[in-house]
Amino acid sequence: IYTRHFNNGSKKKILYSLGIDTMKFIKYYKNGQVRDSSFFYYAGDEEIPFKTSKSYYENGTPENITHYGINRYEFTSVSYWPDGSISEQQISPGVKKRYNKKGELIHQMNLNHGEHIYVPREYRQEKHLLKGSYTSRINFKNAELISQKKQVNLKHGGLISIALTTDTNILHLCKIEGFSSDSIYLSKFTYNHLYDGTEKHLILNYDSTFALNNKQLKTIYYSKYGTGKRNIVATTTYIFGVEFIIISFITTAVAVREPSLGLPILAGTLASGIALIKYAKHQYKTMIPKKYDLLEWKIQVKN
Repeated sequence: IYTRHFNNGSKKKILYSLGIDTMKFIKYYKNGQVRDSSFFYYAGDEEIPFKTSKSYYENGTPENITHYGINRYEFTSVSYWPDGSISEQQISPGVKKRYNKKGELIHQMNLNHGEHIYVPREYRQEKHLLKGSYTSRINFKNAELISQKKQVNLKHGGLISIALTTDTNILHLCKIEGFSSDSIYLSKFTYNHLYDGTEKHLILNYDSTFALNNKQLKTIYYSKYGTGKRNIVATTTYIFGVEFIIISFITTAVAVREPSLGLPILAGTLASGIALIKYAKHQYKTMIPKKYDLLEWKIQVKN
């Protein structure tokens, strides 16, 4: 459809037509290396991505590869640091993980079209459970994981993922309903693919409630801090921290002209901003589910 060039004559971007309202778009660096490659089609005034999008660093190493599913909301995406190590992984709807340059997992969230996942209000009580089912007879108790001198509380109502001794698949988005002497009771949820970010559709759909004997459990992935409330606190704190740092840069000019007035403000806002960002990162880290191997950990019901 069109080609654009840099002043040195090398290609800058090319737009190809692949059919009615279907396009392929390629951008380049000045050295001729591909910068971005993507496919999209028009739906009204919107550009809808599909197939596979790729972006690269100027030296040609991959920066991001995203594979789209049946719509723009279903995709898998992997981003890379310049040295080739993974910086971010995301499955939408699903889990988003961020890594530092050392390869350490520093942030993980369950996402569904940008929304932090939590158990919807209408499912927080047991109203969705069928009358007469075994769940109506549960004495809902909390429990704890114990390993030597370590203890981790398993909170009723928390989200948990589990792997069974008889299956390699992991069951995600399970709500802890309670515990008996030898069993855990869970409600399973699934992502609602119709969810569009509005109240028209629920984020999660209730699937079923069931019991598992503790001996059936192989691994538990759990964080008692993995809540929507903590995510809001962490995000808000991080935003305030960034704003304080921006303010400190703005007050630099005042500090130069009026050191007695500007320097205390500069030092205070900069220190506050750094402290808030560190606190937010700590909050994010506490939300990352940890892996508990039940060969090493034991579930003990609280009286």
